Amino acid sequence: MYKRGVLVENQGVRTFKRAVSQISFAWLVMFALLVICGCTRKGSSKSQNLSQSEELRPEEPLESLTAAPAKVDAPQSENFLHKVFSVNNHAEFAFVVPARQENTRLHGDFRSFTKLGDPDSTSDKSADVDLILLNEHEFNDFLHGQPQSVIYELDSTHNQIVDWRVPTTYSDPQTYHLVFSNSGSGTKTKFVKADFTISFR
Repeated sequence: MYKRGVLVENQGVRTFKRAVSQISFAWLVMFALLVICGCTRKGSSKSQNLSQSEELRPEEPLESLTAAPAKVDAPQSENFLHKVFSVNNHAEFAFVVPARQENTRLHGDFRSFTKLGDPDSTSDKSADVDLILLNEHEFNDFLHGQPQSVIYELDSTHNQIVDWRVPTTYSDPQTYHLVFSNSGSGTKTKFVKADFTISFR
């Protein structure tokens, strides 16, 4: 009787332990599933936040597709005056400086004389002439009387080397006038041999 009771009790204990182990295993599985689900949600929310931040991130500026303007070479030098001419009242020679030129120079030389057939013996003070450089506005004033201003003016002479810097041009080309004027002394008509070049270095 005692043994049977003990046997029955042992069977009950074993049944209880088996049930407890099954329940513990079930809880363990549920806990593992919860942990896995939680990690998956965190990962998806992180990736979602990352994609949103990428969408909200301002686009980086694209490099300009406009080609840089080609470098423009300086114009070629121009020997605009190279001859012998007469001066009664004045003789004018124009030249044009292109736009955006800041290193323009006018250089050359001249000699004046009173007899075309004998320049060497008549190139003296009696053959003196004046030389002035004028812009368009100043030259217009010159034609109607004395200009109020000039760019350059050379005292009366009959033999001179010239090297003048011409003012910088900006958006528009500018016309300048090199004027030889009879100073009034000596003979009425004078002759000038001149050689002038405009350069853009």
